Amino acid sequence: MAEAKRLGCKNVLVTHPLSPVIGATQEEIRQMAGLGAIINHCVAPCYPNPLRDSLNPRVIADSIRDIGAKYCVLSSDSGNIHGPSPLEGLRAFCEMMKTAGISRKEIEIMIKENPAEILGLT
Repeated sequence: MAEAKRLGCKNVLVTHPLSPVIGATQEEIRQMAGLGAIINHCVAPCYPNPLRDSLNPRVIADSIRDIGAKYCVLSSDSGNIHGPSPLEGLRAFCEMMKTAGISRKEIEIMIKENPAEILGLT
């Protein structure tokens, strides 16, 4: 993260930090967010997969609560032939987050406000 900033990167988006493939610890996620990174949580690791363990959506919700929605983005990471459409994936992910205790306002921050800011639309 520090190197990205040194090289002049304005925005750093860390994708799939909690997925079994990346496996960042919550402390590492906290450090990245503290340095200004946006943490991108995707629904794909929550879906059943015969090649790997699924990620419990509550783990993502706990991470969001720990660092705050203002440091997170939710995305679908869907659209391939084996999964739902991107829109349906994001809708399902939002429902998973609501079930895990993330508020509607927090979800709106993560799917509307933060992406708009990253893209320079605000």
